[in-house]
Amino acid sequence: MLESLIQKSKQDWKYHFFVLYCWALFPVNFAKHFWIVIIYEWEIYRLEVCHFKNRKNPELWYIHLNLVKPRSWLKKYLRKTKKYRKPYLAYHISWSKKSLAYKISHFIKLNYKDYKYTQKYNLFIWPNCNTFVQYMLNRFPEIKFKLPRNAFGENYN
Repeated sequence: MLESLIQKSKQDWKYHFFVLYCWALFPVNFAKHFWIVIIYEWEIYRLEVCHFKNRKNPELWYIHLNLVKPRSWLKKYLRKTKKYRKPYLAYHISWSKKSLAYKISHFIKLNYKDYKYTQKYNLFIWPNCNTFVQYMLNRFPEIKFKLPRNAFGENYN
């Protein structure tokens, strides 16, 4: 269902900003893992911070751009168990040029490398994946969406 929403959105509008999440794995399966997806001029970009370093682009450290191929990013393969994490849509905004969706997607596409904690990651203490998402959300006070309390790392300064 979510994949059809993305594909339909890709056809309808030129600019999109999505915040998606899934439940973390045991032993922290009470927490949520958030990431960002933008559609910028009909190109899909998935941005997330993971617990392992980026091997394709070592200068990005823990930030991953399209870690999972765009066709399969909604069903991420985990640990050879052949189980998938189900993604949920937390926030979405779309429109054409000169809109908030355009400003957000344009800013993120150009500035995701400027995230100030690219060289740090800690699953339990912070900064982590949710710190990255909240960092991007904080750049746009017009967005009224805040990460929930079980998105650990969202308030790291």
